[in-house]
Amino acid sequence: MNLELNNPDITGKHTPDPLRFAFDKKKGPHAGGMAKPIPPQQTQSALENAFSDSGEKGPRCLYIHIPFCRVRCTYCNFFQYASSKKLIAEYFEALKTELLWKAAMPWTQAYPFQAVYFGGGTPTDLSADQIKELGEMIRAYFPLTPDCEITLEGRINRFDDRKFESALEGGSIASLLVFRALIPRFAAQPSVLMMEMRYLSVCSIL
Repeated sequence: MNLELNNPDITGKHTPDPLRFAFDKKKGPHAGGMAKPIPPQQTQSALENAFSDSGEKGPRCLYIHIPFCRVRCTYCNFFQYASSKKLIAEYFEALKTELLWKAAMPWTQAYPFQAVYFGGGTPTDLSADQIKELGEMIRAYFPLTPDCEITLEGRINRFDDRKFESALEGGSIASLLVFRALIPRFAAQPSVLMMEMRYLSVCSIL
Protein backbone atom coordinates (compact mmCIF):
# COMPACT_ATOMS: atom_id res chain seq x y z
CA MET A 1 0.00 0.00 0.00
CA ASN A 2 1.39 3.39 -1.01
CA LEU A 3 0.95 5.82 1.87
CA GLU A 4 2.46 8.77 -0.05
CA LEU A 5 4.61 9.78 2.90
CA ASN A 6 6.19 12.54 0.83
CA ASN A 7 2.82 14.13 0.09
CA PRO A 8 2.42 17.24 2.31
CA ASP A 9 -1.35 17.05 1.83
CA ILE A 10 -1.22 13.90 3.97
CA THR A 11 1.74 14.45 6.30
CA GLY A 12 1.51 18.23 6.66
CA LYS A 13 3.98 21.00 5.92
CA HIS A 14 7.02 21.85 8.02
CA THR A 15 6.13 25.07 9.80
CA PRO A 16 6.95 26.75 13.13
CA ASP A 17 3.23 26.62 13.96
CA PRO A 18 1.97 23.21 12.74
CA LEU A 19 -1.27 23.44 14.72
CA ARG A 20 -2.46 26.26 12.49
CA PHE A 21 -0.42 26.06 9.28
CA ALA A 22 0.55 22.42 8.65
CA PHE A 23 -2.36 22.01 6.25
CA ASP A 24 -4.15 24.24 3.77
CA LYS A 25 -7.48 25.78 4.64
CA LYS A 26 -10.09 23.11 5.29
CA LYS A 27 -12.50 22.25 2.51
CA GLY A 28 -15.92 20.98 3.52
CA PRO A 29 -16.60 17.49 2.08
CA HIS A 30 -20.33 17.74 2.65
CA ALA A 31 -22.87 15.88 0.58
CA GLY A 32 -25.59 17.66 -1.30
CA GLY A 33 -23.38 20.03 -3.25
CA MET A 34 -25.80 19.94 -6.18
CA ALA A 35 -28.80 20.80 -4.03
CA LYS A 36 -30.59 24.06 -4.64
CA PRO A 37 -31.20 26.41 -1.70
CA ILE A 38 -34.77 27.09 -0.68
CA PRO A 39 -35.75 30.76 -1.01
CA PRO A 40 -36.05 32.37 2.45
CA GLN A 41 -39.75 33.09 1.99
CA GLN A 42 -40.39 29.36 1.41
CA THR A 43 -38.34 27.98 4.31
CA GLN A 44 -41.23 27.75 6.77
CA SER A 45 -43.62 26.03 4.39
CA ALA A 46 -40.90 23.64 3.16
CA LEU A 47 -40.19 22.48 6.71
CA GLU A 48 -43.88 22.02 7.44
CA ASN A 49 -44.38 20.00 4.26
CA ALA A 50 -41.33 17.81 4.92
CA PHE A 51 -42.57 16.81 8.36
CA SER A 52 -46.31 16.78 7.79
CA ASP A 53 -46.44 12.97 7.59
CA SER A 54 -45.45 10.33 10.13
CA GLY A 55 -42.52 8.95 8.14
CA GLU A 56 -41.09 5.47 8.61
CA LYS A 57 -40.85 3.85 12.00
CA GLY A 58 -37.27 3.45 13.20
CA PRO A 59 -34.70 4.62 15.77
CA ARG A 60 -34.90 8.34 16.49
CA CYS A 61 -32.69 10.81 18.30
CA LEU A 62 -33.48 14.39 19.29
CA TYR A 63 -30.44 16.68 19.20
CA ILE A 64 -30.62 20.12 20.80
CA HIS A 65 -27.79 22.54 20.11
CA ILE A 66 -26.62 25.21 22.56
CA PRO A 67 -24.06 27.26 20.57
CA PHE A 68 -22.20 28.98 23.41
CA CYS A 69 -18.79 28.39 25.02
CA ARG A 70 -16.72 30.40 27.47
CA VAL A 71 -13.53 29.50 25.56
CA ARG A 72 -12.75 27.80 22.27
CA CYS A 73 -11.13 24.36 22.43
CA THR A 74 -8.13 24.01 20.09
CA TYR A 75 -9.67 21.06 18.21
CA CYS A 76 -13.10 22.62 17.70
CA ASN A 77 -14.29 24.11 14.40
CA PHE A 78 -17.80 24.78 15.62
CA PHE A 79 -17.30 27.67 18.06
CA GLN A 80 -19.64 30.53 17.19
CA TYR A 81 -20.65 32.57 20.22
CA ALA A 82 -18.92 33.40 23.48
CA SER A 83 -21.19 32.79 26.43
CA SER A 84 -23.08 35.82 27.69
CA LYS A 85 -26.23 35.90 29.80
CA LYS A 86 -27.99 38.22 27.36
CA LEU A 87 -27.30 36.13 24.25
CA ILE A 88 -28.11 32.88 26.03
CA ALA A 89 -31.41 34.29 27.34
CA GLU A 90 -32.45 35.45 23.86
CA TYR A 91 -31.47 32.13 22.30
CA PHE A 92 -33.23 30.15 25.01
CA GLU A 93 -36.53 31.96 24.41
CA ALA A 94 -36.23 31.33 20.65
CA LEU A 95 -35.36 27.71 21.35
CA LYS A 96 -38.49 27.18 23.47
CA THR A 97 -40.68 28.64 20.73
CA GLU A 98 -39.04 26.40 18.14
CA LEU A 99 -39.36 23.29 20.30
CA LEU A 100 -43.10 23.84 20.76
CA TRP A 101 -43.55 24.32 17.02
CA LYS A 102 -41.61 21.18 16.10
CA ALA A 103 -43.17 19.12 18.89
CA ALA A 104 -46.60 19.68 17.34
CA MET A 105 -45.58 18.28 13.94
CA PRO A 106 -47.14 14.94 12.91
CA TRP A 107 -43.69 13.46 12.21
CA THR A 108 -42.52 14.29 15.73
CA GLN A 109 -45.49 12.71 17.47
CA ALA A 110 -45.69 9.61 15.26
CA TYR A 111 -43.06 7.53 17.09
CA PRO A 112 -41.04 7.92 20.31
CA PHE A 113 -37.42 9.03 20.49
CA GLN A 114 -34.86 6.56 21.86
CA ALA A 115 -32.30 9.24 22.76
CA VAL A 116 -32.02 12.95 23.50
CA TYR A 117 -28.68 14.73 23.22
CA PHE A 118 -28.00 18.26 24.45
CA GLY A 119 -24.85 19.29 22.56
CA GLY A 120 -22.92 22.38 21.68
CA GLY A 121 -21.29 24.49 22.29
CA THR A 122 -21.53 23.99 26.03
CA PRO A 123 -25.07 23.22 27.25
CA THR A 124 -23.94 23.45 30.88
CA ASP A 125 -23.39 27.19 30.31
CA LEU A 126 -27.17 27.50 30.62
CA SER A 127 -28.39 28.57 34.04
CA ALA A 128 -29.70 26.00 36.50
CA ASP A 129 -33.28 27.15 35.87
CA GLN A 130 -32.83 26.97 32.09
CA ILE A 131 -31.40 23.44 32.28
CA LYS A 132 -34.36 22.32 34.38
CA GLU A 133 -36.95 24.02 32.16
CA LEU A 134 -35.45 22.59 28.99
CA GLY A 135 -35.51 19.06 30.38
CA GLU A 136 -39.10 19.46 31.54
CA MET A 137 -40.16 20.72 28.10
CA ILE A 138 -38.63 17.74 26.34
CA ARG A 139 -40.41 15.29 28.62
CA ALA A 140 -43.71 17.17 28.39
CA TYR A 141 -43.94 17.71 24.63
CA PHE A 142 -41.86 15.02 22.90
CA PRO A 143 -42.68 11.28 22.86
CA LEU A 144 -39.85 9.35 24.53
CA THR A 145 -39.33 5.65 25.03
CA PRO A 146 -39.37 4.42 28.67
CA ASP A 147 -35.63 3.73 28.44
CA CYS A 148 -34.78 6.92 26.54
CA GLU A 149 -31.11 7.83 26.97
CA ILE A 150 -30.72 11.52 27.78
CA THR A 151 -27.26 13.08 27.60
CA LEU A 152 -26.13 16.56 28.63
CA GLU A 153 -22.77 17.57 27.23
CA GLY A 154 -20.70 20.11 29.10
CA ARG A 155 -17.74 21.11 31.23
CA ILE A 156 -17.33 19.97 34.79
CA ASN A 157 -15.91 23.41 35.58
CA ARG A 158 -18.73 25.59 36.99
CA PHE A 159 -21.20 22.71 36.82
CA ASP A 160 -22.11 23.19 40.46
CA ASP A 161 -24.46 21.28 42.75
CA ARG A 162 -27.43 23.51 41.87
CA LYS A 163 -27.04 22.89 38.13
CA PHE A 164 -26.63 19.18 38.74
CA GLU A 165 -29.78 19.03 40.86
CA SER A 166 -31.69 21.12 38.29
CA ALA A 167 -30.62 18.75 35.53
CA LEU A 168 -31.83 15.78 37.53
CA GLU A 169 -35.13 17.48 38.38
CA GLY A 170 -35.68 18.38 34.74
CA GLY A 171 -34.88 14.85 33.65
CA SER A 172 -32.03 15.97 31.42
CA ILE A 173 -29.50 13.62 32.97
CA ALA A 174 -31.13 10.22 32.81
CA SER A 175 -28.00 8.37 31.81
CA LEU A 176 -24.69 10.18 31.67
CA LEU A 177 -22.74 13.38 31.27
CA VAL A 178 -20.25 13.78 28.44
CA PHE A 179 -17.46 16.06 29.56
CA ARG A 180 -15.45 17.61 26.76
CA ALA A 181 -12.23 17.31 28.72
CA LEU A 182 -12.58 13.52 28.52
CA ILE A 183 -14.41 12.85 25.24
CA PRO A 184 -13.93 15.49 22.50
CA ARG A 185 -16.78 15.84 20.06
CA PHE A 186 -15.97 15.98 16.39
CA ALA A 187 -19.31 16.85 14.84
CA ALA A 188 -22.17 19.20 15.53
CA GLN A 189 -24.98 20.81 13.61
CA PRO A 190 -26.50 24.19 14.40
CA SER A 191 -29.90 24.09 16.01
CA VAL A 192 -32.12 21.21 17.04
CA LEU A 193 -32.13 18.08 14.93
CA MET A 194 -34.61 15.23 14.84
CA MET A 195 -33.03 12.22 13.19
CA GLU A 196 -34.58 9.33 11.30
CA MET A 197 -32.00 8.97 8.51
CA ARG A 198 -32.93 12.56 7.76
CA TYR A 199 -32.31 15.77 9.65
CA LEU A 200 -34.49 18.70 10.60
CA SER A 201 -33.06 22.01 11.74
CA VAL A 202 -35.47 23.51 14.20
CA CYS A 203 -33.71 26.13 16.26
CA SER A 204 -33.72 29.82 15.47
CA ILE A 205 -30.33 31.18 14.43
CA LEU A 206 -29.11 34.29 16.21
